[in-house]
Amino acid sequence: MISRMFLYWGPVLGFVQCQHCGFVLGRQIHARVVRVGVMFNVLVLTILIHCYASNKDVVSGRKVFDEMPMRNSVTWNAMITGYCSQSKKAKDCAFEALLLFKDMLVDVCGVNPTHTAMVCILSTSYQLGVLESGACVHGYIEKTIYMPENDLFVGTGLVDMYSKSMVTGLAIHGRGKEAIRLLDLMRVCGIKPNAVTFTSLFSACCHAGLVEEGLGLFDNMKSKCDLEPNIQHYGCIVDLLGRAALKRSIQIHHGELLRKRGKSSSSYSQSRFLMI
Repeated sequence: MISRMFLYWGPVLGFVQCQHCGFVLGRQIHARVVRVGVMFNVLVLTILIHCYASNKDVVSGRKVFDEMPMRNSVTWNAMITGYCSQSKKAKDCAFEALLLFKDMLVDVCGVNPTHTAMVCILSTSYQLGVLESGACVHGYIEKTIYMPENDLFVGTGLVDMYSKSMVTGLAIHGRGKEAIRLLDLMRVCGIKPNAVTFTSLFSACCHAGLVEEGLGLFDNMKSKCDLEPNIQHYGCIVDLLGRAALKRSIQIHHGELLRKRGKSSSSYSQSRFLMI
């Protein structure tokens, strides 16, 4: 009896430990599970999925998930949150998480997403720029959770998604100062901006010509938000400085042109300059 309990719980405890001990140990324990014959145990396989996701190997985790003969709610949610926790190829993983969430809702077993999974999907909706999917999840939350406005975890996830989407919307329409004010409001509310938020903010500063504000945001990424700038952020800053330099160059040449032709040269030229 003791040996059977060890064969069952040994791999389970091993998987829990391997989340902190590395990928190689996880592989070794996986092989042990196959040898002792507990590969059809839902609990063991679910922990295995979580183990692979924690070690940044969602491909192996998804392989285990797809080969499971039976899955419960915890299994589905482990795979969804595993996708959402990946920093590399974040958009690809976010897309897979969204597809998996849709498959979960139509699964014949009738499993339901946990609050954690729903908040993760709200985050993927923003990352992928598909606010309509986030709005659909919001509708599902309203139908399945009694008084979701009283659920701090889910409510914060909704505020996080909509506020970050608002930043992107303001950026698209060149309303840079309003986007920056919204960032300040997010901080007051305890909502931490992510890399996508700053990409949108830098874009807003580019379209609005807010050079100093954009550079200030760039400096605050690491110091105040603990975010490392990526290649997209550097590209936005180059674009911001390039536009500023171009505008300055146009101002200089426009001034020289007016001096050469006299101040009476057409008002049309001045109006064209103001449109830049």
